[in-house]
Amino acid sequence: MKKIKILITFALLFIIFPAQVFAWTYPDNATGYPYANSPEDQVDQWNTYTRNCTSYVMWKINQAGLPFNNNPTGPNGNSVTMSHAMYWDENASYIGYTVDNSPSVGNPVNWEANSHDAGQSGHVAWVEQVHTNNTVFISEWNWNNGDGRYNERDNNVVGD
Repeated sequence: MKKIKILITFALLFIIFPAQVFAWTYPDNATGYPYANSPEDQVDQWNTYTRNCTSYVMWKINQAGLPFNNNPTGPNGNSVTMSHAMYWDENASYIGYTVDNSPSVGNPVNWEANSHDAGQSGHVAWVEQVHTNNTVFISEWNWNNGDGRYNERDNNVVGD
C-alpha cells in the first residue's frame, strides 16, 4: 500500500545551493509565500492556482534556486505540464528528476488522488524535516478540505 510518494530529488541543488535548501526550518515555513493573502484560484506566476498546494510547492522549489513552473523542461530535455499534484511524481520522472520513496529535506512529496485524505486531484507538500524513524515534518497549502490556507504536519509516514 502506497503511503506517501517522495517526489523529485534535486541532487544538483544540494551541490549548488546547500545553505538555501537546508535553511527552511520550523516555524517560519510560510513566511514569504507571495499569494498568502490573495484570492484563491487565480493564475499565479508559475501558471498554477494561488493558495493551492501546487502553487506553494512551486514557490518553495524556486526559493531553493531552481527555476520551475507548471510547464518545466527537465534535466533530460523533456518538457511536461506538471498539472494536478497526483501526477507530479510521474511527470517529474519523465523530465529527468529522481523520484523515490526516500524522504529528503528540501524536496516535494506527493499523494495520489483520494489517498491518505488527499482529494481527487492528489496533494503535494514540502519536506521540512526528516526524523530518525523516517517520518517527516511537512509544510503545505490547501490541505484541510481545500481551505486555501497554510498548514504544517508532523510524523507523516513515507514510503511504500
